[in-house]
Amino acid sequence: MHPGASLVSPYQQGKLDALCGLYALINAIRVVHALDHPLSGPACRSLFRTGMKALLSDKHTAAAPYGGLTASQQQKLLKALMRAPVLANRAPLQLRQQRRWPKTEADLELFLRTAIKRGAVILACLHGRMSHHTVITGVRGETVVLCDSSGMSFVYLSSIGLSASGSTGLRLDRLATLSI
Repeated sequence: MHPGASLVSPYQQGKLDALCGLYALINAIRVVHALDHPLSGPACRSLFRTGMKALLSDKHTAAAPYGGLTASQQQKLLKALMRAPVLANRAPLQLRQQRRWPKTEADLELFLRTAIKRGAVILACLHGRMSHHTVITGVRGETVVLCDSSGMSFVYLSSIGLSASGSTGLRLDRLATLSI
């Protein structure tokens, strides 16, 4: 488990929006900074306002509150959040895209455990029964632990497929680590 995960309760998104991509970023930033420099409620609201301004000011993402974000749009949004004044005096965030895609469940578990051990959280995009951005904060037994805006606290590792041809309920489309 990421050590900051137990210190943070995830912010929850509304029932009428598709802002899981923005909430995932804010929740990830909160977990990463939880140990040394926790973000206050006003600081998180400031990040939310910064994110909404960035989304609504760009014609490619203006419909995000209703239609959601792609992984590349979420990455661009993270860059806007990283420039937010509320994060100016904190350790800079580092985003790393996963280049080598895991081929097996064991490869995925190793990647997750290694990333978390070095202090990162994982931004993931799940598709299948749902299309959803979330934050992975740990692996416990057969479960992947989440800090999630929809209220999910975990998914089973065996329910995550690594390719479009998999027969599992959820397909993993994105893996990126966020750390300081």
